[in-house]
Amino acid sequence: MTISVSARRLTLLFAGVAALLIFMHIALQSIRFWSGDDFLMGSLAAFSLGAENNFPTYFSTFSLFACSILLAAIATGEAKQGGYRPFYWALLSAIFLFLSMDEMMMIHERLTEPTKVLVGDTDVFHYAL
Repeated sequence: MTISVSARRLTLLFAGVAALLIFMHIALQSIRFWSGDDFLMGSLAAFSLGAENNFPTYFSTFSLFACSILLAAIATGEAKQGGYRPFYWALLSAIFLFLSMDEMMMIHERLTEPTKVLVGDTDVFHYAL
């Protein structure tokens, strides 16, 4: 089975969605600044680049998951052709899958408090988590 993906079209699609999300964030922040309304009927939270569980988060999750799928396809192709170390491609695929899951389930944010208990609330780890 052969799947053909145009790198140009895929790049333009992802860049277009990212540009749209950035535009929405800037536009809503500008409206918030000028109007003084901090919520804008929930649309500000839905498109904020600094928040979680919103459209930018879902796009980031999907992007990382798509990378994982493409890396898995490369690993499979390399394994079938006896190519250059398919294990490394599979490992990269697993890493991107974990990053995708971390983005959606906020795994590393949940590790903040247990880490502070273990190492103390020091300035060294304040921004690392």
